[in-house]
Amino acid sequence: MQKEYLCVAFDTVFRVCPFFVGDSDVNDGYGCKHPSQEEGEVLEDEFHGECTHWSCPLVNSIHSETLFDPSVDWNGVEMEDLEVQYGSDPEYVLIRTGSDSTLDEQKLRQAYASFMDRYQMRQEEREKK
Repeated sequence: MQKEYLCVAFDTVFRVCPFFVGDSDVNDGYGCKHPSQEEGEVLEDEFHGECTHWSCPLVNSIHSETLFDPSVDWNGVEMEDLEVQYGSDPEYVLIRTGSDSTLDEQKLRQAYASFMDRYQMRQEEREKK
């Protein structure tokens, strides 16, 4: 079965997201410039989106129905780590990877893959030393 979602750490998502704004005047500097982001504030007649896991238009939250969904690639994340998802600040989210993903979701997935490739190369270089 082809995987439709990839489980990733939200901290990594916002670091690689092409729509993240790190010097935003809202949400303690965690901004979002995605046109579908509805969570945010209007400052000086301009909307400033907030980068939050619950309103991100590019990721999905993990729910009890998701935990045993065979279309999810858990990416090495253990089920015990996912129990924290029911709190207010989840560590992991799902990126859509299936053929029905939007262009923006594909951009996020590609940015994530590039980041992880660079991370893996750095790890291998450290191990050689």
